[in-house]
Amino acid sequence: MTENLSFAKSLFLGRVPEDEIFPFPELREDERESLPVLLESLRKFLGEKVDAVRIDREKTVPEEVRRGLGELGILGMTFPEEFGGFGMSQTAFCRVCEELATTCASTGIFVGGHSSIGSKALVLYGTKEQKEKFLPKLATGEWVACYALTEPEAGSDAMSMRTTARLSDDKTHYVLNGSKQWITNGAWADVFTIFARVEGEGADGRIGCLILTKDMEGLVVGKNEDKLGLRGSCTTSLTFEDVRVPVENLVGRVGEGFKIALDVLTYGRMSLGASCIGAARRMIREAALHAAQRKQFGRPIAEFEMIQEKLWRMAMGVYVLESAVYLTSGLCDGGAEDFQMESAVCKTYGSEALWDVINDAVQTVGGNGYMTEYPYERFLRDARINLIFEGTNEIQRLLIATLGLQEVRRAVRRASKGAETSGAGGKTAALSKPHAALRDEAGVVAEFAEVLAKKSEALVQRLGKEIREREILQERFADMLIDLYCLSATLSRVTRSVEQKGEKEAADEILIAKTFAREARHRFLRNAAALDEHDDESRLNVARRVVDAADYPWSHVR
Repeated sequence: MTENLSFAKSLFLGRVPEDEIFPFPELREDERESLPVLLESLRKFLGEKVDAVRIDREKTVPEEVRRGLGELGILGMTFPEEFGGFGMSQTAFCRVCEELATTCASTGIFVGGHSSIGSKALVLYGTKEQKEKFLPKLATGEWVACYALTEPEAGSDAMSMRTTARLSDDKTHYVLNGSKQWITNGAWADVFTIFARVEGEGADGRIGCLILTKDMEGLVVGKNEDKLGLRGSCTTSLTFEDVRVPVENLVGRVGEGFKIALDVLTYGRMSLGASCIGAARRMIREAALHAAQRKQFGRPIAEFEMIQEKLWRMAMGVYVLESAVYLTSGLCDGGAEDFQMESAVCKTYGSEALWDVINDAVQTVGGNGYMTEYPYERFLRDARINLIFEGTNEIQRLLIATLGLQEVRRAVRRASKGAETSGAGGKTAALSKPHAALRDEAGVVAEFAEVLAKKSEALVQRLGKEIREREILQERFADMLIDLYCLSATLSRVTRSVEQKGEKEAADEILIAKTFAREARHRFLRNAAALDEHDDESRLNVARRVVDAADYPWSHVR
């Protein structure tokens, strides 16, 4: 029996279920009027109330800004209407995250920490009673939420967490002990989503999700951390010293905590990708204005090809990222049960695309990009964390590869037992839904999927469980999937544009799709070839020598 897999997982099996991504998702009909009104109100608020330079300098988002975002409805926009929210879609929330990031990343991360991850466990898994108790005040901003998973000894390896919650003898509460670190909104929060190992009544250390409130005795909030970027955001440690948490504050069941944590982060990674769009758009705008005004050798530098090439590269990166993010949000809004891999792509590709855009923007504006009176250096500092938090990009790549190869492994086992195969390594049918102007690029997608399936099946059969330790091979699989998913999303979006505007008006978008397909093909085939022929062990030996020396060991200076 063929399983109902997510679009990205299907790609690992050589299938391209194009009905899932064509036509490109549109905004929900009831939001086509309400979202522009909300965005216009937000832009006005940002222009009048949010001084990003001051926030960065004074290292705080003012209370009036935080409160004002609640009054606008931004903080509860995705909460169900019955609990004080607007009931808006994930696509609408991504647009808001994008808009916030054009002005102030610290303000944006406050909203994300509250709405995208801090409250999301309650929205997704809370009981009616829990939602009634917490969501109305969280929606208005009267209460602020945060999400606490990371610990001093448990970062990317979240399963090694040491925070414990022991069920009391009378079974009325949990006694929480341990600590968390790098918690966004920590000092501002009234409501804390905490993950801990539950002890007692046969729990055996399984992970649970608990809701704490700031008035609980034994909860200690640390000082605000001094950071490279996002200086206006609040980042603290949390310490739990025999905190008594009522059993009714358990979200879901004991043992479901890790799944809840990952599901929440799936939403967070998607909206993080949207934030990267907004910051990148702002950098393009600033760089383009500078290039048009700055003259060298008697003419604007915008007329020089190497500057134009940078602007082209920046624009293409943002277009592809937009396509991936809003395809993913559309899948989410359309009822897809699994979009974990797709969100990981949004986070990984988005954070790296933004970093490249900012680098090109700084280079375009020259010395101005290095001066604090201009926004470039602040955007650069703020953007660096995107490659680290909500799971480092290395972890995202391992996640993508692990989830994809798991499906391949299952397909291989079914085939070996004579069961119906799910298509691993099989011939991929040609795509029919991309516009005729994109016929060659549609062929690239089909080619990619077939190669990905064959290579992944061959490696699974050859290496078995050993592949779990071969991280560089997994990284190559992940990068192949990222290119394949981003190209698929771009073709869907450009097809919609051509159908709506015609080929002439959509010529630039067609060019973006064709160029990205060509560049992605080169990367894809290079990664595919390196799965079989590589010098990984030799390079790793060099790395081991560096570790052993705790230094660069080949210096000519002795």
